[in-house]
Amino acid sequence: MQQVMQQVQDTLLPMVQTVNAYLSDYILVGLLIAVGNEFAPGNPKPMGERSAYVKALCAQPEMARAMASLRPKGLAGNKQLVADLLLGRHYTLLALLYRIKNRGK
Repeated sequence: MQQVMQQVQDTLLPMVQTVNAYLSDYILVGLLIAVGNEFAPGNPKPMGERSAYVKALCAQPEMARAMASLRPKGLAGNKQLVADLLLGRHYTLLALLYRIKNRGK
């Protein structure tokens, strides 16, 4: 019986780890989309409120767990920079870079 349980565990563990990796990736994608929307040029909130919202969003337990376990590499264009700034908790710098990117829009 113990041998059967070990075989089941050996079979299921890689599958569960793969599913967890995909879920964490989707959480990160969702976070990147939420951050992009928060700093969109049409958002009427002041920059300080936007930055505070992103900081609070990243402090949510699900986001914090995903950010602690992920170190994405190879994202396209500015997404890598945004992910690195989020994972490093550099919210003010991120807000300033979005302000520069969106000036005149």
